[in-house]
Amino acid sequence: MGGAWRAALRRLTAVVVLVALLQVQDARAEGPQDGCVVVTGATGFAAGHVVEILLGKGYTVHGTVRSVKDTGKTQFLRDLDDRLPGTLKLFEADIGSDNAFDEASKGCWGIIHLAAVILPGIGPQKQVDLAVNSAISVLEASKKYNFKAVTLTSSVAAVCPDKERLEKRGWKNYGLSTHEDWNTLATLNYGTYPFSKVQMEQAAQQWMKDQPSKPFRLAIINFPFALGPQQNTRVTSSNSIVNIFMNGEIPFVLPMHFNLIDVRDVAKAHVEVTESTKADGRYIVAYDPAESSITQRFILETISDKFPAFPVPFFSLPFWLFRIVMYFDGRMETYMVDSFARGTHPGYDGSRLINELGFKYDHTNAKQTIIDTAQSMIDLGIANTSNNAATMQRLMFLALPVGPAILLLVIGPGDGCVVVSGATGYAAGHVVKLLLDRGYTVHGTVRSVKDATKTEFLWKMADSSRGSLKLFEADIGSPDAFEQAAPGCWGIIHLAAPILPGLPHQEQVQLAVQSGIQVLETAKKHKLKAVTLTSSTAAVGPDKERLEKRGWENYGLSTHEDWNTLATLDYGTYSFSKVKMEKAAQQWMKDQPNKPFRLAFINFPFAIGPQQNTRVTSSNKIIKVFMNGEIPFVLPMFFNLIDVRDVAKAHVEVTESTKADGRYIVAYDPAKSSITQRFILETISAKFPAFAVPRLALPFWLFRLFMLIDGRIEPYMVDKFALGPHPGYDGSRLVNEIGFVYDHTDPKQSILDAAQSMIDLGIADPDAPATTHPLVFVVPAAALLVSLMVARCVCCRSRAHKAKQA
Repeated sequence: MGGAWRAALRRLTAVVVLVALLQVQDARAEGPQDGCVVVTGATGFAAGHVVEILLGKGYTVHGTVRSVKDTGKTQFLRDLDDRLPGTLKLFEADIGSDNAFDEASKGCWGIIHLAAVILPGIGPQKQVDLAVNSAISVLEASKKYNFKAVTLTSSVAAVCPDKERLEKRGWKNYGLSTHEDWNTLATLNYGTYPFSKVQMEQAAQQWMKDQPSKPFRLAIINFPFALGPQQNTRVTSSNSIVNIFMNGEIPFVLPMHFNLIDVRDVAKAHVEVTESTKADGRYIVAYDPAESSITQRFILETISDKFPAFPVPFFSLPFWLFRIVMYFDGRMETYMVDSFARGTHPGYDGSRLINELGFKYDHTNAKQTIIDTAQSMIDLGIANTSNNAATMQRLMFLALPVGPAILLLVIGPGDGCVVVSGATGYAAGHVVKLLLDRGYTVHGTVRSVKDATKTEFLWKMADSSRGSLKLFEADIGSPDAFEQAAPGCWGIIHLAAPILPGLPHQEQVQLAVQSGIQVLETAKKHKLKAVTLTSSTAAVGPDKERLEKRGWENYGLSTHEDWNTLATLDYGTYSFSKVKMEKAAQQWMKDQPNKPFRLAFINFPFAIGPQQNTRVTSSNKIIKVFMNGEIPFVLPMFFNLIDVRDVAKAHVEVTESTKADGRYIVAYDPAKSSITQRFILETISAKFPAFAVPRLALPFWLFRLFMLIDGRIEPYMVDKFALGPHPGYDGSRLVNEIGFVYDHTDPKQSILDAAQSMIDLGIADPDAPATTHPLVFVVPAAALLVSLMVARCVCCRSRAHKAKQA
C-alpha cells in the first residue's frame, strides 16, 4: 500500500514539474527561434543596457546599428558579447527605409525597438513621419517573420500633460499620470519630440486594430528622465546633463525639474515586458514621485558630496535669465523650457507594470543612480577634473551679463511684443497663432474691435496659448493707422490687405503703397527693430521680356531678384500694386540717412491650409466653392501651392532673425508644388467621397467666357492660366540664409487639412443643398447663343458668296 502511494506521489510530482516547465516555457514566448531577439538602435543609451541584460540571460541578440564598421560606437557591444553567455550579431539598418529590419529579423521571435528617430535639422514633420514610419516598419517585419512579441520604446512625454486637465487643475494639482493618459499639449511645431511619440504610439495601435487577427503581442514602454551608468564614451540622451556640469561647461544651477528613473530599470522593463505572455499595451516605468521627482540642484549636490574634486556650481540662475540663455543656446526647445517653468513634476503611476507583470524595481534610490552615473563617467575618462572648467566658467560669467543686453538690442524693449496688421486675415491669423504659441504679446490691428464674428477666433487662440493678445482698430487709409498698436513693441508684420472692392485701380495701388510707407514711418517713430511686409510672388513674375524670349515652358524658376514687368495699372492691378508697394518701401529705406530697422518682404504663391474661422477668404475659396457644389465643372487652372502654416512660420522667423534683409520667397520644389484644379478636386474626392466634386472639365474658351461674365477673376489671371503649368519659384534663400525648415511640403496633405477644417467648422457640408452659381446656367446658354451666331454668320457668308458667283 505504501509503495503504491509513493508511486502515485512520484507521478503527481512529475506532472507538477512538467506543468511548471511548460508555464516557464510559455512565459518566455517560446518559438523555434532558439531565444533570438532583435534590438534596434543597439548603440543607444537604454538599448545598450537592454543588450547587456539579454546577453546575460543567454539570448542571441540581433542588434541594428547605422554602421557596423564604426567601432567607436559598437566596440562596447562587442566587449559585452565577449564576457557574457549570449551571442551578439550586428546588422546595419536605415530606419528610414521600408525593409530596415528584414535582415535582422530572420530567426528571431521578438523585437525591442529603441532606435532613435530624432535627427537634427530634418524639420518637425519629417521627424514625426520618421518616428511613425519606423514603428510601422517594425510591425510589418514582425508580422512577416511571425514574431511572438514586439516592444516599442516611447516616453512619458507622450503621456502628459493633457492640455484641458492642465488648464482646469494647474500643475500643482495635476495628479499622477497613468498609462491611459495622453499628451494633448504638444503640437507639430511646439514640442515636436512629444508629439512624434504620441503619433507613433497611436499609429502603431491603429495598425494593430486594422489586422484581421492579432499577429503578436504589442507592448509600449513609457519612461521619464533616465540616468545611470555609461557603457561607452559617447554621452547622449539625459546623461549629458551630468556630463556638462562635471566638466564645468555651465557654472550655474539651472531651474530644471525631472522625474527620474534608472536606465537599468528601464532596460529590465523592456526585457521582461517582451518576455511576458501577459504584456499588452502601455507600461509606464516610474516609481514613487516623492523619491523620483528631483531638481538640477539635487543632482549637483549629490555629485559634489561624493566627488568634491569636481567644481560643480552652486549659484542658481533666475528663471528669466535661464530662458534667455536657452534662447541663445538653441539646444533646448521652447516646449521644454516652458515645462521646467511649471515647477516640480507631479509624477507618473508605474503600478501597472508591477501589478500585471510582477515587475520589481532594483534602483529606486535617486542619489545612488546619480552617483553610479558620475562614477561611470570618471571611470571612462568622460569626466575629468583637469578639463578647462575654470576657463569655461569665466567665459560664461562674462557672457551671461552681456546676454540680456544683446537680447534687448536684438528685440528691443518691447518685452516680446509684435504688431500684426490685418490680424483677422487668413495668413495673418496663422501668424498670430504662431506668435502666441511662442509666448509673444501680439498687438493685432483690425477694422472693428466690436465685430465678434471676425475676432472671436483670435481671442480663443489667445486663451489657449502662452502669449497674450490686444486688438486695436486701424484704418489703413489713415496716416496714423498703426500709432495705437506700435508703442511697446519691437517688430511689426504687415499683412493687412489694402485691396477694397470697387476701388478704382489707381486708388488701389496708392493704398497699397501708402499703407506700406505708413508702417515704415511708424516703425521708425517708435524705434522698432524689425519690419516684415507681406507681398506676393505676383510681384516676382512673369518678366515680360523673358516670357517673350523663352516662352512659359522654358521660363525657369523665378528668384527673389526677379520682378513682374508684365502687369500694369489696368492689366493685373493686384500684381502691379505689390510691385509698386515693394519698390516704394525699398526707396524709402534708401532715403534714410541711417538704417532704422531690418526690412524684409515675404513673397508667397497660392496658399492653402486649415481655416481658423468660418470666414473663407483668399485662396481657400477655390476649395469651398467646389465642395459646396457652386461650380460643377473642373476649371483649367494652374497653381504653385504653399501651405499657409509655412507662410506664417516664414513671417515669424524672418521677423525674429537678425540676418533677415530684403525679399524672401516662400516656395518649395515646383515638381511637387505645381498643381492643377483637377489635382485639388481629385484629392478631396479620394478622402471625402461624400462630397460630389465635379469631374467634367470646362474647355478653356468656355472658361474664359465664364470668367468674362463672372468678373471675379481678372483677365490678367485668366491669361496666366492659359499659359499652362507654372514653372515655379526658388525659395532657397529662405533656407540658406535664415535656416528655415518647411514643415508642410505634401500638397495633398495641405489640401486635405484645408478641406477637413471646413468640414469641422461647418463651412462645407455634403448634406447641404448645392448652391450652384447662376452663371453655370448662363454660360452654356451663352455658348450656345455664340455658336448659333457663328453658324448663322458662316451661313450668311456662304450664301453671299454663292450669290456673287451666280
